[in-house]
Amino acid sequence: MPATASVILTLLSGLAGVGLLLALLLHVLWWRKSQRQLRRTINTLSHRVAGLEQFLELQAIIPPMRIYLETSDQPWRTAEELCQAVDGWLLQHEFQPAGRFVIEELGNEQLSAYLSCDKLLVAAVRLPPDAILPYVEFCFDTGAGGQRGGVGNPPSGTVGLPIGAIGQFFEATLAGDLRLLEQMYEAARQLLQQHQPRPVEPENIAHFFEEAHELEMSWRVTSGGLTRQEIDDVLRRQGVQATPGQVALLQRQWQVAIEDYLLEFSARGRDRQATGGQMMVVHDGSLAGYLKSRLRQMLVQVSADSREVELLCTELDQILSRFSPRDAVARFRPLLPTALRFDLVDHINHPVRADVYALRG
Repeated sequence: MPATASVILTLLSGLAGVGLLLALLLHVLWWRKSQRQLRRTINTLSHRVAGLEQFLELQAIIPPMRIYLETSDQPWRTAEELCQAVDGWLLQHEFQPAGRFVIEELGNEQLSAYLSCDKLLVAAVRLPPDAILPYVEFCFDTGAGGQRGGVGNPPSGTVGLPIGAIGQFFEATLAGDLRLLEQMYEAARQLLQQHQPRPVEPENIAHFFEEAHELEMSWRVTSGGLTRQEIDDVLRRQGVQATPGQVALLQRQWQVAIEDYLLEFSARGRDRQATGGQMMVVHDGSLAGYLKSRLRQMLVQVSADSREVELLCTELDQILSRFSPRDAVARFRPLLPTALRFDLVDHINHPVRADVYALRG
């Protein structure tokens, strides 16, 4: 082989080795980059899954505005022996069975109702859909405008009793120890003696629970949902330290749920919504932060002038700090330029006084 050819082959051989080494290096670099991208993707997905789980957990705190008890003969989903033991205890204490029910609006919660011989005290064994153990309530109609009183040992995720409520929550469970029933029963009887309760007829037992839920939710509508303290307490009992973001999310969900409920009482509002309207229902339980968020979003969508939006939002802040929610929004609306002004669609007086607006559409 000529020397020149030998040199060329040697050079090509060397270049091939360099090329192979370069290719290997590029592959390693690509692999490392891919690994970093994969880790970032996994981290992103993990955060999203965690956020979704958190959202679903928080979402479960918001109950339906209305419930309906349907007669059921299904066996207990779990804790059959414990439920039978509670049943036996209640029968021994002269409670009479008043019906087995399922509540579809509460995820098919199971409820077994009992009535004392004097018809003044209602007992219930309740098994929520996500619970392993049942809890028990002893409650009564105080005779004052349908107000209820009583005691129970609901799950830790239950919102605490508001100030002024006639009742008591017990934190213990019934697992293997029915002495808790004695304590709750005695506490309920003491409360009963402090009032002039109205008897509950057996045929009205389902309505008793439906009305109790409706009255509680009506109060929540009037007060605008849950307070920050109530949210902190609920999450703390579940072992979660509430963050400002969690509190804001829950309060927003309550506001949305209340708006949806109130919109049912406005035919004009529903008609406007059916044609694509983005509705906002303002009542005196509306939270200022929620209203500011909704109106800012609307202004950003319809105005290309960011400075104008900021000036209007500043004006809205000042008005909300000085007036009630309904009055504040009513005063803010005429201040908007005609092109940005949203429509007042309706007023409602029941279940609370509220104004129905169409922000868009």
